[in-house]
Amino acid sequence: MTPISRIRDGVGHVSARAAVLLAAFLFALPFLNPIRRLPLPTFDSECLAALLLAASLAALLFAPSTKVRMNWPLPALLAAMVALAAYQYLAGQLDYSYRLTTLVLAVVGMLMAYGLGRWIVERSLVPTAMHAICIAIVAGGVLSHAVQWM
Repeated sequence: MTPISRIRDGVGHVSARAAVLLAAFLFALPFLNPIRRLPLPTFDSECLAALLLAASLAALLFAPSTKVRMNWPLPALLAAMVALAAYQYLAGQLDYSYRLTTLVLAVVGMLMAYGLGRWIVERSLVPTAMHAICIAIVAGGVLSHAVQWM
C-alpha cells in the first residue's frame, strides 16, 4: 500500500465519520436555537438544518465512493406532491404564490436527506449513525432544558 493510498483511505474514513456526525447534529442543533424572528419564527432553525445537511453531503465528497440505490416510493411520492401543488398553483388555488417554491425547496431537502440516509445504509454505518443520533438527541434535550432555565 502506497503512502498516497493510505492518506486517501484515512481521509475517506474521517470524512465518512464527519458526514455521520453532521447528520446527527441535524437532530439536535436546530432545536437549540433560541432566536425566533417574525414573520417566519423557524427560519433560523430551518436554515441551520439546511446548512448541516449541505455540510454533511459536502463531507461525502471525500468519502470512499459507494453505489447508492434510491428506491422509488419516496421520490415518486414527492414528485406527485409537487405535481399536485403545481396544478393547484396553475389553477389559482394556492393562497400565496411562494407556497409552490417552498414546497419544491422542502422536496429537494427531503431528497438530499434521503440520499444521505441511503448512503449510510449502503456503507453499513447504521449502528454508528444511530449511536451518534441518539447521543445528539439526548444532548440536545439536556441543553434545550438548560437554555430554558437561563
